[in-house]
Amino acid sequence: MWALCFPTWAYSAAAPQWELIEDLDDILVWQKDTPGTSLVTFRGKGLVDADIFTVFAVLYDVDNKIELLNRCSEYRLLSYEPPNTITAYIVLDSPYFLISDRDIIFKTDVEFEPANERIVASFFKADDSLAASPSGVVRAADMRGAWILEPTKDGTTRITYEAVADPSGMVPHWIVNWTSKWLPHQTIKNMR
Repeated sequence: MWALCFPTWAYSAAAPQWELIEDLDDILVWQKDTPGTSLVTFRGKGLVDADIFTVFAVLYDVDNKIELLNRCSEYRLLSYEPPNTITAYIVLDSPYFLISDRDIIFKTDVEFEPANERIVASFFKADDSLAASPSGVVRAADMRGAWILEPTKDGTTRITYEAVADPSGMVPHWIVNWTSKWLPHQTIKNMR
């Protein structure tokens, strides 16, 4: 399982620290440097007024995934490996008319953690050969992150969404970071 939530350097004294950058609509968003790159990792946290099983069902509703993922124009399930792994293809629309849309093939591993009372779905870039990019779409170099779903005592679900992405191509990382900082907030709003 890819360990964005619990990276090896998390216990180092020199580890990057989370910085709160937004508190809007009862959704908190943090950022921190990603070691070895100029990209920033973003984390959002908020409550959804539904039980954990309903939220999990929405997270894996393949027919409506486009409505959940911010700027997603295509979502295609490529494979399911029982019991907890899926591989999918997505196309993300560029927010800028001069920058091409991006696509990526990613794998998601789901871990049910009853002892911790949560569900963790970690996602990461998968084998590029599983689907070709359409004309005019650039294959992203990397994408990884996690969804963490935790039930609350009042029947709602606390969602943590964490992600970092390298869209590849000639897009400066400062533009990637600026655009990506809205992703956790919008994604949690879409889940609601």
